[in-house]
Amino acid sequence: MRRVVGLLLGCTLMAAGCTASVGELRLASTRTLKLPRHTVLRRGASGTDCSHKVMGIPLTGGPNLNAAVTNALAQVPGGTLLTDVTVDNDYLITGLYNRNCIRVTGTVVGQ
Repeated sequence: MRRVVGLLLGCTLMAAGCTASVGELRLASTRTLKLPRHTVLRRGASGTDCSHKVMGIPLTGGPNLNAAVTNALAQVPGGTLLTDVTVDNDYLITGLYNRNCIRVTGTVVGQ
């Protein structure tokens, strides 16, 4: 009986997980949109936000999509919007040190 309980407990712990928000989008579409009058300021601008853990202990909060978009827009004075956006999630897992980064790349436009 102890063996069965231990096996069930082990399976339960292995199946356990968690969820976390990575950000929110004010506008998202997979279709071509006609934007009101705007100026393309820079193509290929990118921004990242990362989380870091040492021996499983989080040093920072999880990576945040909003922060990555803000970092991309901050590179271009007057930039208010990213179009043609690609979102990548990069992991580095070593066991001792782990990093998880969200990177956004797109075209910065302004009015």
